[in-house]
Parts: sequence; C-alpha cells; structure tokens
Amino acid sequence: LRRNADTLRVGLRARGYDTGNSASAIVPVLVGEDIAAWRLARRLFDQGVLVSPVVHPAVRRGAARLRLCATAAQSALDLEEALEAFDRAGRPSDIT
Repeated sequence: LRRNADTLRVGLRARGYDTGNSASAIVPVLVGEDIAAWRLARRLFDQGVLVSPVVHPAVRRGAARLRLCATAAQSALDLEEALEAFDRAGRPSDIT
C-alpha cells in the first residue's frame, strides 16, 4: 500500500501536479478552483480513472482538489495507466 501511494505521489509530482504534504494512502491533487476539479475529474473518469473531486464547502474556496486512494490491490500497470491518464487530461490551469 505504501509503495503504491508513493508511486502515485512521485509520478504526479514528476508530471507537475501538486500533491501537498500527503504521506498516507490518500493522495490529494491540489487543483484550485471548483470547476477545474470537476472538469479534471470528468476527463479522468472518461479514461477509466475514478477520482473524487473535493470542492467548497468541504475545502475553502480556491482550494479544490482531487482525492486519489491508493490500494494494495493496484498493480504497477494500474498506477502507470492512471498517471498516463493525468498526462492526457491536461493541467488544471488548462481546464478552467
């Protein structure tokens, strides 16, 4: 589980995504605006990657994020496919 969470964090950071200070199996992707979080989550969903957008009022305005949950059952291929989906989905700044 820890290895999979670390793989997600490292892969997302290498792609320019901000994962904050996360050290658990819950990996946030800080996005900013609510609409950008919703749109990025939808783009990922369309590619088969399920992430939860977390928007106001669960977080303060301008602090929207995606919530990724690493599991021990995910294979290295699962994680690589998810990271590649982030490459194809575009940056939050491109989505707003």
